[in-house]
Amino acid sequence: MRATRVAMGAGILMVAIGVVGVAAGPATIAALAQGAPPGGASGMGMMGGPFTASARPVSAAQAIEVLRQWPVAHHLDDLVLDEVEAYTVNYYGQFKERSTGRAAVQVLVDRYTGGAMPEMGPNMMWNTKYGQAMMQEMMGGMGMMGGGMMGGGMMGGGMGSPGMMGTPAPQTGTTASVPQLSSDQARRAADQFLSGFLPGAAVGDGDAFYGYYHFDVMRGGRQVGMLSVNATTGQVWYHTWHGEFLQKQEVR
Repeated sequence: MRATRVAMGAGILMVAIGVVGVAAGPATIAALAQGAPPGGASGMGMMGGPFTASARPVSAAQAIEVLRQWPVAHHLDDLVLDEVEAYTVNYYGQFKERSTGRAAVQVLVDRYTGGAMPEMGPNMMWNTKYGQAMMQEMMGGMGMMGGGMMGGGMMGGGMGSPGMMGTPAPQTGTTASVPQLSSDQARRAADQFLSGFLPGAAVGDGDAFYGYYHFDVMRGGRQVGMLSVNATTGQVWYHTWHGEFLQKQEVR
């Protein structure tokens, strides 16, 4: 029941403000970043507007600067920005751990407000190292929004999952030693899903995060989106909230 309330509340908050939290532990929990609308934009780009006709998105350079500042603001000093992708709704920043080189956290920057927010979906719900502590802190401060008015269907979901927001149903008898999928197994699961979800698409480059794999989605020789595969259950979660893919750049 508690897990259901958490998932339900998280869905409400995503719909209301388009952000969810992430952190390494209680000592690193901090307030979500706020962004002032530039260029006459009013409203939240994550929700599609509204904007004035003269509104213009923040530049890629501005988004990268916002992303570089995010780990410092959240006391995650081991994280370094590794990759940035531009979409019509947001910029996507991928962070890795400086000490291990492993992919760790995904952060979005709204293309019109410039506000930074931890990515919803697998980044929070499946990230076994950074996701849980911030979600619990977020849920503790929800107040009257914790009543559960709506689910998370608009966020996309995990393939084969009956749970709200695509979260896996409880697994009977699971332990910390549950076998993990290999990268090849995760890639096959993603390709199987894409064959029905987006015919003609295929899995591209990927990275292993804590608790899940993350892959580019390719179609017609170009990237069109991204998805994640749970490293324990094999469930697939397509990231439906970015809009159209524009470009990618490595960050050094």
